[in-house]
Amino acid sequence: MRNSKGSHLITVRGVEYRWRATGNDGYISVGIWPVSNIGPFISGSFRYHDTVVDNHDGSYSSAGDQIVVTARLARRIIEHAITSHAYDPNKKGKQLNLGALEGVIKWDDAIRASDPQVTSLITSIPLRERSGFLLVPAASPTLCPHGSRPTTTSA
Repeated sequence: MRNSKGSHLITVRGVEYRWRATGNDGYISVGIWPVSNIGPFISGSFRYHDTVVDNHDGSYSSAGDQIVVTARLARRIIEHAITSHAYDPNKKGKQLNLGALEGVIKWDDAIRASDPQVTSLITSIPLRERSGFLLVPAASPTLCPHGSRPTTTSA
């Protein structure tokens, strides 16, 4: 999954990486790889950590306040891979699957999709340049990571 389309560029310890976060049912997948394509692919996932709202009809919806994976979190994942798993971006090897990332990196300061500053920032970017995010029509615009499960109450 080293296609750079929809990925973001980040430099950590002098090495350029690409990273991408995609929403799935119940979790957000994160993939990171060195731009040189020499080092192994790093993967892991976060739960959405969103508030679930009872619709009072036997169904539940997200309040649209899930975490948003940003460069800050991607940097922490890379740093963890280097320090805890001896990851070397300049050495070929097998994919490094870190699994659930909540237990290994700090995430509780992550930006939330419901943050008005995030929504206003994303809506100010021309649609064709909004890589990694999907805006969902609602009473007030909210932000969902690309591919997440939008609901009538939610980015």
